[in-house]
Amino acid sequence: MRWSPGSTYSTDDESTIGNVAKDAAREFFTTQGLGLPGAVSVFKVDVVTETDNEKGSNTVKITRPAQEV
Repeated sequence: MRWSPGSTYSTDDESTIGNVAKDAAREFFTTQGLGLPGAVSVFKVDVVTETDNEKGSNTVKITRPAQEV
């Protein structure tokens, strides 16, 4: 799992935030970059194929809901 701060994914700013083994459950929970109400972060899932190549997913943008007044 890779994360980039802000609303646009940047490979220059990305960080690896976790790994999931191939035989593990296909879920990943994180609050990375989403600590404050209204925060925005973007994520990608990268996998290593059987031929040792890397394949990335589309970017997923998550916005934490703004706090109600």
